[in-house]
Amino acid sequence: MSEVITTRISRRTHTLAKKIARDQGLKLFEVFDLAVNEMRKDLFYEDFNKSNQRLKEVREAAKAEEEIIQDQKRRKSLGIKVGIKE
Repeated sequence: MSEVITTRISRRTHTLAKKIARDQGLKLFEVFDLAVNEMRKDLFYEDFNKSNQRLKEVREAAKAEEEIIQDQKRRKSLGIKVGIKE
């Protein structure tokens, strides 16, 4: 076991953690260790999923931009005026 410190928690949380520890055959500190590690993993995957979503959005935007560029090149090769009228 690593170094132990004292942390203040609510009476309700303490009671719930004691019940979990008893029901699972764990020590109280093990319940808190497991809970914190699970939350850490949840936060990691939440951040990972947000990053993947952002990457997907960037890729989609780049694809859309590339399609516009290709369309403009096609129009230009056909002699169709490309650009914005002022």
